[in-house]
Amino acid sequence: MPRRRRSIRSSSPRKSSGKPVTRARVGAKTGTAQKVIHGRYSNTKNFTTFTAIIPADKPKYLFLVVYDEPQGTSETHGFATAAWNAGAVTGRVIDRIAPILGIPPRFDQPQLPFPRLAQAGAGTKP
Repeated sequence: MPRRRRSIRSSSPRKSSGKPVTRARVGAKTGTAQKVIHGRYSNTKNFTTFTAIIPADKPKYLFLVVYDEPQGTSETHGFATAAWNAGAVTGRVIDRIAPILGIPPRFDQPQLPFPRLAQAGAGTKP
């Protein structure tokens, strides 16, 4: 994969609605597609996918998680999109498997809970 494309993809997890993976630099892309039922797009049935590569700067492993007709839950605030289901599962898998694969932990972002990040001024302009 060209370096520029990897750079764009590796920013996705940090700018998405999902939680960042804590263990490895991840390049990722979500996908949510409506299913076609009787020749029409369904407003209630979809496929979701989440593709990830680790480490993003030198890809060695690829992960693909696919859900067929995921359901929103209270944990996902009723959403049934890829960032809320397939992305969350992929993140948990990568967090657990990265040490086994010998992928070094990343230290480029603080691992503080959200309120402490806000107090520290994260996300504010200088």
